[in-house]
Amino acid sequence: MARKKVKKSDLQQKQALENQWAFDLAHRLMDESGFEQSKAFRQAFLVLELLGQLGQGVVTFEYMKQDGTLRMARGTLCQRLMPQLEADKVERHEKREPDYYRLAYAYWDWDKKAFRAFRADKVVRICAVSIPNYR
Repeated sequence: MARKKVKKSDLQQKQALENQWAFDLAHRLMDESGFEQSKAFRQAFLVLELLGQLGQGVVTFEYMKQDGTLRMARGTLCQRLMPQLEADKVERHEKREPDYYRLAYAYWDWDKKAFRAFRADKVVRICAVSIPNYR
């Protein structure tokens, strides 16, 4: 008897992609930052949650800067909340290969009105999330 292939729902596909992304990040954290396996997976899912929330609204979060000081940041990746910048209109470098093995992620700093970046291995915690009501 032949088995029927069951099509995954969109939600299941999204969850599978998120799990694969977190798995890949956890392994990069173990390789590049020397994290133990359990800590690497906790950190990867924290960063996944942070990036998801940054895409929905303004997030207050903490991370360690390169000089070792703790930085509390308010940022977003939501296109509706970021200003349209002249630099966005400039053509991007098409020859540049994407860096899939990076640990740094950019975000729009709500207070400084500029792009900043944090490293995945330096995120400490998510403090608060403010998701605006769109109409």
